[in-house]
Amino acid sequence: MNIGLSYSTQPQMTSTEFLAFCDKLGVLLTDLRPDHGQVWEASPGDPFSAAGMVVMSLNTRIILGQGNALDVLENLASARRIQHRFLRVFLAKGATNTEVARDIAALADAGYDSALLAIETHDGFAGVGRIAEIAERHMTPVIFDTLGLWKISGLDHIAQIEALAGRAVAAHVKGFDVRPDGTTPHTAIGSGNWQWTTRVLRLLPKSCPIIIETRHHDIQGDIQTLQGDWKDT
Repeated sequence: MNIGLSYSTQPQMTSTEFLAFCDKLGVLLTDLRPDHGQVWEASPGDPFSAAGMVVMSLNTRIILGQGNALDVLENLASARRIQHRFLRVFLAKGATNTEVARDIAALADAGYDSALLAIETHDGFAGVGRIAEIAERHMTPVIFDTLGLWKISGLDHIAQIEALAGRAVAAHVKGFDVRPDGTTPHTAIGSGNWQWTTRVLRLLPKSCPIIIETRHHDIQGDIQTLQGDWKDT
């Protein structure tokens, strides 16, 4: 299993410090959030590829269907020096097919074909069914954010999640609890709503990387849990 660590877990580290931290953990995958004040943005060149670190995605604030994709992309011009496999985007709730197609075409003209866009499942944006529809229409990959997926689907859309899982190119995983008041605080991976999370992770392609994205800081413990036998139960 390919396990990665999102830079968002250690945003205060320089790229050199983060790479050394990942090396100690045996991690060779990450993702980056440009324009979020992460310290790596001050690094010259591309320190990640130079160190053999694969950047699965630049996690942008682009929202397909809102008409401002190129404006957001223009602000990321410097970050695009970093080699990356996908551009993480969101899908606007209520956007029409025409509005989404317009943004996808504009991004293709800027060098990001639809196969390089990865729509993330996230609270506040389109639901699972709509993401599946757009992904099928435009042959667009998806990123499963497990907490976001819970918030937009919960227990009600497992069949839709299963249909969408084959398009996943990464999963952003965090431990989280679901409290009676609706809050979902981060916990260690393996606790809280872990049973639901593993149910989702088992649907993903075996080659799909799992990237730890958490504000709970027992990262070594999280890695050990993900390397455990949950896949076989």
